[in-house]
Amino acid sequence: MTSDQLRAALNPQAFRPFSIRTADGREYFISHPESVLFSSSGRTIAISTPHDTIEIVDLLLVASLSIGAERKTGRRRRAG
Repeated sequence: MTSDQLRAALNPQAFRPFSIRTADGREYFISHPESVLFSSSGRTIAISTPHDTIEIVDLLLVASLSIGAERKTGRRRRAG
């Protein structure tokens, strides 16, 4: 993924929540455009997580971006 592609997804005028999945299977839910900070080179990003931590991700390792994805809570819905 390029920094330009991610910046387009973070555009405040057209922002929709999305998930970033890395090549090793980690997934980050982006609920707000200000949750992501680009390094000066544009190669890495810092993601603010709901647990008050910061994850550093190399954009070359981003495998997919799912726009409109819902946050996974770990709970299953009951049928019926």
